[in-house]
Amino acid sequence: MTRIAFCDDDAALLHQMQDFLEQYRTLRGVQLELAPYTKPMELLADIEAGVQFTVQAGISQALPVSESDLCVLLSNALENALHAAVRCREAGQGAFIETTGHEKGKKLFLQITNSCLPDVQFREGVPVTDRTGHGLGVRSICAISERYGGLTSFAAKDGQFTLRVML
Repeated sequence: MTRIAFCDDDAALLHQMQDFLEQYRTLRGVQLELAPYTKPMELLADIEAGVQFTVQAGISQALPVSESDLCVLLSNALENALHAAVRCREAGQGAFIETTGHEKGKKLFLQITNSCLPDVQFREGVPVTDRTGHGLGVRSICAISERYGGLTSFAAKDGQFTLRVML
């Protein structure tokens, strides 16, 4: 399991994240171009101490999803998780993001759980917001899941938000 604790120094934080992404690329044996999907990294540069990030994944090189779709899905999911965790931290609550991924048979299972405030709203089982320009990431996650005949679920309970995706 890779464990990254966000630190006070933005440069050190970005270095830790770059190391994690390089480990991912090495383990996967791919030259993954993340440049179009660096929005979460930009957000990370603005975060101060207080958000704990953990990743536990066992994923093979032959996935049932394209590299670009996986990047878009993870990028959107992690950006949403970071926004929620930062809001918790700013409210004086614990802030964390836990990411897990594994394969079973020919299916990929991803779960991202993060701290959240109790104000998460849902419509037809999907989180919604009334903020202009927001909500596109959730729609993108659902569209990717549908493209592969997968399933997506969202839940918020007891200060934790959980996204589950099966592809």
